[in-house]
Amino acid sequence: MTRNAFTEEPGSGIAVNRNETAGCSSRNVRGGIQQETCRPEPLHFYGNMAFSLNLVFREQVAMRAHRHRAETGKSLRYHIPLPGDSMEIMDGRHTESVDDLPDVITSIGFENIFQPEFLERFTAGGHLRAAPAAPVHPAFEAAGFIDPEGRYTIHAVTPYVFLVDRVKLGNLKPPETWEDILHPRYRNNIICNGSREHFSYILLFYIYRLAGLDGIRRLAGNIRDALHAGLIARIAGRPASGAAIYILPWFFARVCPWTDSTTVIWPSDGAIVSPMWLLTKRAVRPEGEIFTRLITGGEFGEKAAAMFSPVANIDVDNRLPPGAAFQWLGWDFVRGCDPMRLKRELLKAFMEEWKQTGMPRAAPR
Repeated sequence: MTRNAFTEEPGSGIAVNRNETAGCSSRNVRGGIQQETCRPEPLHFYGNMAFSLNLVFREQVAMRAHRHRAETGKSLRYHIPLPGDSMEIMDGRHTESVDDLPDVITSIGFENIFQPEFLERFTAGGHLRAAPAAPVHPAFEAAGFIDPEGRYTIHAVTPYVFLVDRVKLGNLKPPETWEDILHPRYRNNIICNGSREHFSYILLFYIYRLAGLDGIRRLAGNIRDALHAGLIARIAGRPASGAAIYILPWFFARVCPWTDSTTVIWPSDGAIVSPMWLLTKRAVRPEGEIFTRLITGGEFGEKAAAMFSPVANIDVDNRLPPGAAFQWLGWDFVRGCDPMRLKRELLKAFMEEWKQTGMPRAAPR
């Protein structure tokens, strides 16, 4: 397998190929010539964060890498894909051995670290585990985010909330729970995060857990459109566009500028979440521990909380609304299904119903 090592060029913030090697060996080939083969040095870190945290995380890592080089003369090797990029290291076709894995891995949602080959080869095989146990935020503990088997750490979450346009809602009662958004009174009056080709599977997972396939079909009847959360934040509350209710990450709901006509509602039965995962090798090099401490530490935690991404660190003020709680799919649910296959099945059921009940034809404004 061919892999590249990445280090951070001091002061540039750009990951560059260094082709550093962990060790070389020689073997005899035709004619008695010695051929040297070298195995690339494994990365100390590989992973990403939610879209809203990507830039601040890159900055934090770049500063820490620069400091490490200044103090030790050595580089931290890492790679931070963009949130929407494929994470090839978690594809069994690209990662042959546990020796090829980075010391520390992060991922978002349910797609990358739950790829079947990666699960079977590395996670279920016991080669990866959660970060060392530490006290967590009470809301994280109450939601059940701590893995009882010690395989995964949820170090932060992206909560999903309701953003309501009070004018467009009119005399309708605003939704308070996730069951509420399935009510026919909101037919064709909800816009959610995603796109018409890539609907939010996070929402589908939770609705399926709540109300099964019937809930997926009821939801489809109420969805007017699916748009990028950044676009929702710009149009929600404007007179000439949008819908009465929006479902989107808390960060984007909070940055919507049309506060005179909109209200952010944290569901009373808890905000559903997209988890941000952290896994480590059982034997972590000191350089890998630097990344674990950075990700779970207070400095990055405070920056994440300021971007409306609550963290597990108990010492960080997550700025949650009074009484705010989270919903969690549950470890039995997550471990008892193939998330990738379930995603395909739920998207198929949703799209079939949506096409019949009002999938938009015109481009969004």
